[in-house]
Amino acid sequence: NWSQVRMVACKLCRSYLDCTSGLQESDEAVLAKYMSLNRFYLADGVRIFSQETWKIHVGDGKAVLERNFRSVIMWYLKCLDEDNHVV
Repeated sequence: NWSQVRMVACKLCRSYLDCTSGLQESDEAVLAKYMSLNRFYLADGVRIFSQETWKIHVGDGKAVLERNFRSVIMWYLKCLDEDNHVV
């Protein structure tokens, strides 16, 4: 089940951020696009957990999204091209 796989990945991401004192600029390019999109995931558990993680470690996230705009948008567009957008 892809929702379970995503949830494990989200928990791993939060654990990493907890251990490293939050989202650092060096991590942003890799993590921001995934974290951002998971806030809108279909499964409630993944979506809510991701929104909480975002709020805890990123806040409103405007500056993070501005700094990583291109990679976030490119990731969103790639996901739109998938056969199953939930994956």
